[in-house]
Amino acid sequence: MSALAYPYDTIVTVWLQPYRHTDQYVVAQHINILKEYQLKPHFIHWHQPLDQLNELMDRYPDADIDLTSATLHRSMRLFTAITATHNIFYYDHQANAFFSIAGTIDHLTVQNLHIRHSIESCGAAVKPDSLHYSPKDFQSENDRAIIKKIYKIFSDSIENGAYGLIEAFPYALSKSKNNILYLFDTPQRVERKGALRILSRLEDLDILSIYDANQGKIKMNPKYAHIFKVMGQILEMYLYIICYESNIFDDVKMSMRIDFNGLYINDRFEATSEIDLITIKNNHPNYLSCKLSKVHQEDIYEIYTNAHHFGGAQALALLAVSSKARKINAYMNAKAKELEVMILNKEDLVELDHIFTHVINAS
Repeated sequence: MSALAYPYDTIVTVWLQPYRHTDQYVVAQHINILKEYQLKPHFIHWHQPLDQLNELMDRYPDADIDLTSATLHRSMRLFTAITATHNIFYYDHQANAFFSIAGTIDHLTVQNLHIRHSIESCGAAVKPDSLHYSPKDFQSENDRAIIKKIYKIFSDSIENGAYGLIEAFPYALSKSKNNILYLFDTPQRVERKGALRILSRLEDLDILSIYDANQGKIKMNPKYAHIFKVMGQILEMYLYIICYESNIFDDVKMSMRIDFNGLYINDRFEATSEIDLITIKNNHPNYLSCKLSKVHQEDIYEIYTNAHHFGGAQALALLAVSSKARKINAYMNAKAKELEVMILNKEDLVELDHIFTHVINAS
């Protein structure tokens, strides 16, 4: 981070433990990030014991020292070795700022990273084919308004447990070659009245057309087929648009698949996670997992783990669920509170931008 705040010709990294293959990858990721910002410092790695740092300081008498590493920060031997002749500072993740310990450098301007760089700086990597949706899917203000209306239509069906059935029809339409579906040829014929009631609300938005209510012949408007091309993601799309339109974030991404170690090796299994929604502001990432109706304990652990592995200690983990607060049991709320995972219920989601503004200002 300090290299983005203050361009260096040479960066010496001090490792107080064996230098592993994964460490090499992390350094390589950092070099690639700096190159994207038109910075090309020369990297040198120092593996000598801590008490031999005087030799390193003699080699670079004009160097500035970034003590962001907590291990180095606690070492009094390091302080006695370098305080007399060097500027020393450290980066505070919470404040997103550099603080001076000794010398004249202070309040360096911090470069705000976008989400991909934030993930890469933690040693992970975004999969190249990650996004299910491209930015063009959300460019139109009218399309974004339509998606928000679709979510509100479907949110009613979530309450009575019919969401999966109702969304299945537009999903099937989006996959069919001619965008035509015969509703009553499906196994769920008993639900035809409820389905037609919801689908008629979609027809009012010109998303589909019901040609014959008795036969259940439905045709999708191809213009909106992309909205339903992945089953169960209308909540993610809705929250993405709320965050995107709020203009309070440096970057917003949805449906990102991330490799835990960032190593693309063909002869091994990869450890990957898919994150429903990620936002970032002042280098503070927010990781959201979206659930339609119920919160399970594994959902809380999963988003907690992903947020802190991919976003670092400064990341916030959130779990969005389209259920009213009274339907989320006390045990799940207590478990989330214990792990500092924020649960956003149906009532919260309509004010998501205000919640994020409060969180950002409080951090």
